[in-house]
Amino acid sequence: MSALPRPDLPPGPHRDLTAALHELHHEAGWPSLRRLAADAGCSHTTVSKTFSSPALPSWGTLELLVESMKGDVSEFHDLWLAASNPPSTAPTATGHRIAGRRSELGALRRHLESGTGLLLVMGEAGLGKTRLVSTACEPAASDVFVATGHCLPLSTEVSLLPMADVLQEVYAYDDGSWIESVLAESPDHVRALVGRLLPHVSTTQTAQTELLPDSRHLLLWAIGATLNRLRSHRPLALLIEDLHWADPATRDLVEHLVARGPEVPLVGTWRTEDPTTSPEAVEWLTRIRRLSTVTELQLAPLTREETAQQLALLDGREPTADALTSIHERSLGLPLFTEQLAAHASDGRDLPSLLETLLSQRLSGISEEAWLLARVLGVADRPLPESILADAAGITTAAQARAMHELRDKRLLAVHAASAETQLRHPLLAEAVRGRLLAAERTSDHRRLAAALSGVESADPAEIALHWREAAEPAHELPWRARAGHRARERLDPSQEAQHWLRVVELWPSEVGTIELAECADRDEALFHALRACEECDEWSARALALADARLGELRGVTTNTSARLHELMARVHEEHDHRALAIDLARQSVELFRQLPVGPGLARALVTFGFLLGEDTRQQEGLSWARQALDVAQAVDDPVVIFDATVAIAALEAFTGDPGSAMARIDALRADGPAPSWQQEMLLGMYHTDMLLTYNRPLAEVEEAGRASVELSRSPGLGLAGMGVMVKINIAEAMVRAGQVSRAASLLVPPEQDGSTQASSLVPLGGRVEWARIEVCRGRLAEARRAIAELDAVLVSEPQFMIWCADAAAQVELWSDQPGSAWRRLRGVVEALLDRIEAETLAPLLVLAARAAADCVGDARDPDALAVLEGLRRRASVDPFDGVCPDSHAWRASWDAELARLSDHETLDGWVRAAAEWDRLTRPHEAAYSRWRAAMVARREGRGAAAARLLERAATDALEHVPLHGAIRATADGVR
Repeated sequence: MSALPRPDLPPGPHRDLTAALHELHHEAGWPSLRRLAADAGCSHTTVSKTFSSPALPSWGTLELLVESMKGDVSEFHDLWLAASNPPSTAPTATGHRIAGRRSELGALRRHLESGTGLLLVMGEAGLGKTRLVSTACEPAASDVFVATGHCLPLSTEVSLLPMADVLQEVYAYDDGSWIESVLAESPDHVRALVGRLLPHVSTTQTAQTELLPDSRHLLLWAIGATLNRLRSHRPLALLIEDLHWADPATRDLVEHLVARGPEVPLVGTWRTEDPTTSPEAVEWLTRIRRLSTVTELQLAPLTREETAQQLALLDGREPTADALTSIHERSLGLPLFTEQLAAHASDGRDLPSLLETLLSQRLSGISEEAWLLARVLGVADRPLPESILADAAGITTAAQARAMHELRDKRLLAVHAASAETQLRHPLLAEAVRGRLLAAERTSDHRRLAAALSGVESADPAEIALHWREAAEPAHELPWRARAGHRARERLDPSQEAQHWLRVVELWPSEVGTIELAECADRDEALFHALRACEECDEWSARALALADARLGELRGVTTNTSARLHELMARVHEEHDHRALAIDLARQSVELFRQLPVGPGLARALVTFGFLLGEDTRQQEGLSWARQALDVAQAVDDPVVIFDATVAIAALEAFTGDPGSAMARIDALRADGPAPSWQQEMLLGMYHTDMLLTYNRPLAEVEEAGRASVELSRSPGLGLAGMGVMVKINIAEAMVRAGQVSRAASLLVPPEQDGSTQASSLVPLGGRVEWARIEVCRGRLAEARRAIAELDAVLVSEPQFMIWCADAAAQVELWSDQPGSAWRRLRGVVEALLDRIEAETLAPLLVLAARAAADCVGDARDPDALAVLEGLRRRASVDPFDGVCPDSHAWRASWDAELARLSDHETLDGWVRAAAEWDRLTRPHEAAYSRWRAAMVARREGRGAAAARLLERAATDALEHVPLHGAIRATADGVR
């Protein structure tokens, strides 16, 4: 056998099995099997008993080993077949691939190859029974010939039609040679009886059998004998599709074959809960399932992950998170429904025409009472308590009972006994119901349902508000919207909270007028609620900003508490969108307005916001002064919430002005002595605490502990995209990358295509995309990283820190993609743009990367002025970028010196070793590995081979989770570089 190149599979059992399989081709089996056994927890004794020689084992033997190790036999079977054929002669797939169903596929293949009796594959319509069995029966999957017969719901019954199909397939396999040779060995009456179903072999003796008073039992016996003889010549199995539609003679034949224990394995498919199945067929199924030679394979719907596999197989690309969620929630994992929804996702129809026809047929012919009940359940689109169904449907309790029995008998209703709730059997059935409603009917159903749910204490106010909206009743909708906003805050769901309050703002003047609402004092109060939620999760920020800007214009020049509050809230929201100058101006106006009012918590909060924004604008000392004023005011008015926020702001500003000891002491005191923080305060604290620790290169364990509570909170529904929570995760992920734990960082963050953010310009999701690009570089996924950087380059953001993050990530991508010239030009431009806008120390990493990029350029691509440019940039900084207070300043200086020496062709072994030692001190393995790699190349040029080998060995260990760097180190060790 010829070995194939190792496939690029994700980490996991499939990769392990594949690796072992390929090693078998080179190592005669034993060494790799022993390692595989050890990795899988299987003892050496098990392997020894399984293999009696070092020769390459057969599939059957391998199957025993994989089963003993609880591996995926079906998956390994596919890989074994692929690896057992050279690339030029490898069998091509004769059918489709299949999503999920790996264990079911394995069970089917084992039965077809070596099973006995009947295996019934059972499940409701649309579950993929035919897809599963046809995949298992593909010629490339096995050397067993599977002959297939189809039972059809014909208007006129045709006896033994599927068996005629089977015999015809056997005949067509080799133009009749196989079956003719079998019938030649059989008695004449067998040939004559079989000839009834296969005219190709009929003879004049057929007429003799027709003279018998009842030859049906002889026909069953003859078919069974023929099948067994066929099996004795070559491997054979039978598949009979749709047994629920089988004619009586076919059912009798199957029962006869199974009862006699045939040598030929049988597989049959059966559609459960099909109203067209005859009572006689149901009785037959009950009887045959009692036989010991009958086994069942019940199919379940596909999981979300398996549905993702199916969608990827359908169009050749991974589905987005939103597309996957939408389709899986509608299909509930039924492959037929998934396929139709995916195929017609862009044709503008609510339901694909095929599904609409199928589902509408199921609704035809039901009574008026049943239709009214189906309408309510379709409009509700969820399980409803039986206690409110009659009121919602506008029918009597007795009529409700009759309607429920009718819908259940037609398999249209699902009744949950434990919760006493009822719903339509499938979400798409509910869609079909809604699709048949007239506008007036839909409005009426929503009105009755809203009224019925309003009397249920446990009902969700958001759901009731939605039904009142669909009923075009804004006066009823408004109070339920306000209650829904409060409920969303209790549930830690700022996105929903903002949505509900924005709807209240929308309803208040235009449709309802001036009203008194217990849940909200006035329209401005609703706007404040919406802005506060948008600050915590920016999904609705654009809409909230537009409304708030309009209201701000109305209040221009007016000194009221409302105006002052609105200015302060708007300042915070504009900051989230990188409108720094406008945010600072709004915060300043807020402070001025509050100073004209009685002293209260509002002034303290405005001072906190103003101080924070000044600090973000590199005016830390000025911001610190305002934050201390805020703490004084908050303590004077005894407001614990603002005291907390002011203390965090002061600590953050102290940390970034070079006083980390005082900052950490404040944070420790706040955690130890302060009241239990709210979720917003915990996320604020987590964001700034992790940021401080990152700035001062504290160990990963400390960063994780500082953000642990925030990460737990972010798992709450609705908080996954909360800005502060995302920033905490980004900070922890960065700490993990620094510590060389890239895979953990990747598992912590959400990939950009799944983050669900609708605000592409907001700094929080952009920060996540930057960190993800850095992770992708480390994982060696450079194409994905380049796409991420291209998306980031398309967004115009002027915030200095973000520009640094993005330039760093982009340069890493370009450097490892052999584009040092692009990296040099990018980094030079960003450093020049930021020299006068940000602390010089912050630019140290970019300066080192720029030096590395300039040194990587060779030949005509090298900038002859690069050394002078770099030294000039350092001199232009207000203070030396490498003389900062942060612990990593010494490491950046050592790397800078080493890169400049390389650029000027004067690099030394000692320079790189010194840099590696500095990075070791900070526990930054990737930076240390890079330095040792460079040192090893210098040592090799100087003829110090032993030193180079030691440096490369240590570098390779430290770079294990940096794929491009590790590859470069290994290439150097192999003499490629």
